[in-house]
Amino acid sequence: MAKKPTKRKTTKKKTARKPVATLKPLANQRSERGTPRDPEWLLELRKREEPLELAIDEYGKIVAASYDFNGNHDFNITIHHPDGDIEFGWDALRRRKKHGAESKAFRKLPYSKKKAWILRRLRRLGDDIGLDDDPPWTGGVKGMEIWLDESDDCDYEDCSSGGWMNEYLVGHPIHDALTPIERKLLGIRQGDAGGPASGGCMVTTVTCTLDDLNAIIRHKKLPFVVVEDKRFTKPSHSVLVKK
Repeated sequence: MAKKPTKRKTTKKKTARKPVATLKPLANQRSERGTPRDPEWLLELRKREEPLELAIDEYGKIVAASYDFNGNHDFNITIHHPDGDIEFGWDALRRRKKHGAESKAFRKLPYSKKKAWILRRLRRLGDDIGLDDDPPWTGGVKGMEIWLDESDDCDYEDCSSGGWMNEYLVGHPIHDALTPIERKLLGIRQGDAGGPASGGCMVTTVTCTLDDLNAIIRHKKLPFVVVEDKRFTKPSHSVLVKK
């Protein structure tokens, strides 16, 4: 009697989790879903075995310990985690939508009136352009269609959810979890990063030690741990932890 073939044991490879958060451009809507304060990515972090590593930079700002700006969107910030990266991405508004060129009314117009429509929209948005001026594209109808499918250049604040989309977004949940007294005790506050190149970049800063910050993170049961990063010098004085 022929022996039955034995099944070979196979071990499943661990695969990194897919990105769990994709953010849209909701400028200055800090409390809406889809912003860095959306709890979705925090809930995902709580399911993971390892906490997300943070650092404090040389200016006392809470920052992701490991991140990059790669992704599938016009603007990206990807926070690295051992169980899979968390990607935040948003796309700039395409001109077709921005100028109302998706509407049936626009599509029915001849080219000359479509051009006038767009020039009027540009004037309303503050562009110094006249109705008799050349349009910002070349090549007639084909050039206009290509131009409409592209996105406009925008400044940092317009394109980054009011300055909340950056490597410092990981500090905001810590700030939000604390009471005003706890924030004062630890020297935690939020504000513009400052400087001519900051572009309204919002950050959370601290003046306490890593031990103090980790103690309050554990107390609040937040899925983070602050690590010492040799790239930065950490704040020196302790307010909570006695040596």
